[in-house]
Amino acid sequence: MHHGQLSKTVAKGLLELKRRVEAANVPPSRLDESLNIATWNIREFGRRPRRAASLHYIAEILGVFDLIAVVELRDDLSQLREGDLPIVA
Repeated sequence: MHHGQLSKTVAKGLLELKRRVEAANVPPSRLDESLNIATWNIREFGRRPRRAASLHYIAEILGVFDLIAVVELRDDLSQLREGDLPIVA
């Protein structure tokens, strides 16, 4: 996944996170055979600002999956609507 320009600290964190995600052995999806699905309770996602690094880490994890169900029990989804969370197509 391309994250654009990053600080060395965030880039190093992403490499470590990628190593951990690979160690989790999430099976690869296969066209017409399987689909990797995740659910994520974003729990008060827009209530307080998140660091840009956190958004990169979240995007890296979610990028492993084909379909993500986002669950938020609050009414405020403004941070998602503002496009602050990188969307992977």
